[in-house]
Order: sequence, then structure tokens, then C-alpha cells
Amino acid sequence: EDRTVRIWDTRMNRAVKCICGMFDDEIGCLSTYPLNDYTVCVGCEAFVTFYDLRNPSALIQECIGVTDCNDADVNHCCPMDPGHSDEIAICDDDGTVAIWNCRTDEETIILEGMHQSICTDVVPLTLNGNRVIATSGYDQCVFLTNMEGVAFFHWSMTPLTSALPSVNPPFVYKLAYDDRRDRLYCGLMDGSVRYLKYEEKKGTVIPVITTHTGGVSDLQSWEKNNQHFLLSSANDCLFLVNKEVNSDLSLFQEVERIELRWKPNCFVRIGDDIYFGGLSKDVLRANGAFRV
Repeated sequence: EDRTVRIWDTRMNRAVKCICGMFDDEIGCLSTYPLNDYTVCVGCEAFVTFYDLRNPSALIQECIGVTDCNDADVNHCCPMDPGHSDEIAICDDDGTVAIWNCRTDEETIILEGMHQSICTDVVPLTLNGNRVIATSGYDQCVFLTNMEGVAFFHWSMTPLTSALPSVNPPFVYKLAYDDRRDRLYCGLMDGSVRYLKYEEKKGTVIPVITTHTGGVSDLQSWEKNNQHFLLSSANDCLFLVNKEVNSDLSLFQEVERIELRWKPNCFVRIGDDIYFGGLSKDVLRANGAFRV
């Protein structure tokens, strides 16, 4: 919200570079760059700008590129296929999804109004050997779209029958992809995490985590020691680690939780440590949070 991007050295727990003076609003999202590991993508307002971290100055105030394919505030951006593609995927408040080619500086695909409301997340994935993108939104839907720009399937979310009080409708806020088995999960504003099953052009929505009592703010799929985990944070100030105990039945069991004093917006896993950002001016480091 202070309109800066800071690059941290986790060994010394201090910021070593700051991107500033370029933004007129709060930062919407961050991403790695598809072509190298020294450029960062920053989403702010209706643009994604690119910054070279090799800049010798500690204060970086000049970008090396910018997109112009969105008309509304950008919510998420990510490389389509790091190391193998020149493209990033971008979604925005108008429900539009764009694929931008960073080498040619032009859009590859524009899907205007893909969602009838805010598009919250976009994730590239592989389905039956083909590259597709999954997108989520406040229209309570998750769409699958091929590289020709054709949406060929979607899941619609409905409220769960649960003993836990739910304040929010089942808006889909975050997506997580398990690339080992091509499985897609989503985190909803009703606090649930659901597995989106797709087989033979038929889809099923399977709730796998219903512990959170606030909207899911971040969701990640992770594999460690040949075991699959789902990591989730939510507006109930909880961070949960759930281990998959039965793949065939999509059963998960909570193995770790961290109770925070403020709402986390996102988290990053580095080794066995988790770094949280949220409704606090500080970044919280949880040592050994993933020793399971």
C-alpha cells in the first residue's frame, strides 16, 4: 500500500533494493519474469511493468518495459511457462484475461469479459498434454481456456452446508495447481478449499478443506518427500498445512497451523520457513513452519 516493491535478503532479514517513484496506486501483484531470473513483473493499476534487478542503484526508479493490454486494475500476473515461453498471463477487475508476449511487446490473446465480475487469479496448466489456462473470479466460476482463446469448460461454485458460519458467498479468490498429477484446487471467500476434478469433459467440485472461517487469501500446492500438501492462509488469521492422506478420495488432514495477530494477504515458502505479508507494516517470518 506504500506504492513500493522491496527486494529482501532473507539471510540478513533486510531489504537490499526498492522499486519506487513509479506507482500512483498500491501494488496489485508481483511475479517472476518468463525470460530470465533478474527481472521482476509488477502489476499496478491497469499495467504490468518490468524492472531489471541488476540496476546498481538501491533505489530503482526506471522500468524496462510495460504492458498495455488491460483497461482495469490488474489482480494477478504470472509466466506461462518459465524458461520455455516468452509470455505472461494477466487478469483484471473487468474480468478480462490477457496473454502478453514479453519479447514482442504485444498481446497474444485477449479474452475480454471472460468473467462477469472481477477476475481474481490465472494459472497456466497442462490438461491431457495440452497447455491451457485456468481463471477464477467473483462470478463464482473457474474457466478452462485453450491457447486459441476458447473457453471449453467451467465449474460453478455453490455454498456448502457447513456448521461453520460463512459471511461471504463462494467467490473464487485463489487457484493452486499440482503439476505432478495435473490437479487444480481453488480457495474461496467462504473459507473453503476445493478440488476441481475434470475427466472426460465432465467436472466435479470436491471440498477438501473447510477449516477456515474467513476468506482464503492465498493457496499453494507443494510436494515434499513424495507427499503432497496444500498450504492456505485466510482472513481468520490462520495459516494451515494440510497433507493429502488419500489421493483417490482427495482426503486431506491438517498437520500444522499458525495463528497470526493480523490477516495475511499472501505468503512465500523458502526452505522450511514461511514469510507472511498482510495487514501489518512488517513481514513475518515463521521459522521451521514446514517441518512436516
